[in-house]
Amino acid sequence: MSNPFIESICKRPYVTIVLVWLLVYIPLALLLDSQFPEDTRTYLIDQGDETNRIGNTTIFMHDERGLVIIMNLSYGSERIEVQVENGYIPLNLEIVGKGKLYSSDEYDTRRTWKLGWDKVQFVQGSQNLTISVDVTRAGIRTVLLRDIGNTLLEGKTLFKDVPTHEPPLSNVFWAIPCTLGGTSLAFRLFVGFFILLSALFLMKGWKEEGKFRMVAIGTMVLLNPLSLYSAIGIVQNSAILLFLVSSALTLYKVRRRLWASMAVGIGMSTGLFPALLIPGLLAERDELYRRVFRTLIALVIGIVPIIVIRNFEPEGVDHFLGYYLTGGGGHSLQGISLWRFLSQVGLPSFLILPGLLVFTLFMLNTTVRRKRLGMFFTGLLLTLLFLTLYPNIPAGAFLMPLAFVPFFWELSFLRNTILVLGSVSIILDLFTRSGLDEGYLIMVPFMLSLGIFCVLIYLMVKVLGSHMRYENRLGYTKY
Repeated sequence: MSNPFIESICKRPYVTIVLVWLLVYIPLALLLDSQFPEDTRTYLIDQGDETNRIGNTTIFMHDERGLVIIMNLSYGSERIEVQVENGYIPLNLEIVGKGKLYSSDEYDTRRTWKLGWDKVQFVQGSQNLTISVDVTRAGIRTVLLRDIGNTLLEGKTLFKDVPTHEPPLSNVFWAIPCTLGGTSLAFRLFVGFFILLSALFLMKGWKEEGKFRMVAIGTMVLLNPLSLYSAIGIVQNSAILLFLVSSALTLYKVRRRLWASMAVGIGMSTGLFPALLIPGLLAERDELYRRVFRTLIALVIGIVPIIVIRNFEPEGVDHFLGYYLTGGGGHSLQGISLWRFLSQVGLPSFLILPGLLVFTLFMLNTTVRRKRLGMFFTGLLLTLLFLTLYPNIPAGAFLMPLAFVPFFWELSFLRNTILVLGSVSIILDLFTRSGLDEGYLIMVPFMLSLGIFCVLIYLMVKVLGSHMRYENRLGYTKY
């Protein structure tokens, strides 16, 4: 490396990467925040908006956004139902003078809030009832994340008082930007910060390879198009998962394996991908009781929060688990997987999950009994397989292989292919978000998803083929 400019930027690798983040992520977040502002309006509905009353049911209507409120005070069915026109979502509902109501209904054009007995009495005794409704434009994710975060800060319960399909800890993260102002910009930069943490963690793990390698790894993570898109653009929790996977792999590499197990456990409470590292924890050439102990640590940390919350809201947790374990949980599939588009022509998604389970058991057998694959090969292969088979995969999930790239740096095909996969997933996600996935146009996302499927199969075959060459380097001889 004889170029003076490259030498200067590599002299302080951590400072360089932080500066890159500041110069790229903050301006981009400001730009997107100005170009795609939130559109939430509050409407006050009073008795002057009443249009009809039939027994215990009262109907209110408002001219804007097709707002209709149906209040039912019949015994056993006390509720308020709010409906708006397509493209909008009734977000929050408050009975002025009595307080905010909470709903676990999905964020959709029609939502229902149940009335407690105290609020029923207040409504029945009110001479000038006023209902406040917040209506927001659909598709603005930061608004929904703020609602989840604020609900938790108000002391309410996941699944019961706010709708979510994400694991418990993932929702807790959204309370943090709410305390920092709760603006759309705060959420974008908060999620983008985890991309920076991922880059710094991976750089730290490869410090012995030299400063140039460190800067190359950090730049690869920060400037990956999918990193920018998922964190700053659509604000998905994939950036948080990338950090947790990266930290677990790095801690494992530097022989902080108990800490790595804890990182995997925390990751399991945040999303599915860290759980794919569990077989790797069993792949150590160490005493069996140590491997089992570290694996149990990860499982306990990952499962206990779900068990605790299930005691308060069993129905909501069961619904969430069904959503994750079956890839849909009774809902139409979302995301960009091949199976999502095949489901539109009648293929049941649950047929795919048994294949994932069988292969996972095969990998457990390979890693535990034969001890031929280490943590990094096992984790990468399971991640690629999960991206291939899971039917409800979002675009941001294709960030996860990025955490493994530094451990296979010499495999240029892996670096380049993962970059291409991320770029194609962005195109596919934009295509589906625009609603251009119906009728004859569905062939376009179908062919793109089929291409991703074939590339993932190709990557798995290539990675398995390179195992023998990397066995000493990534197995147990050196690390």
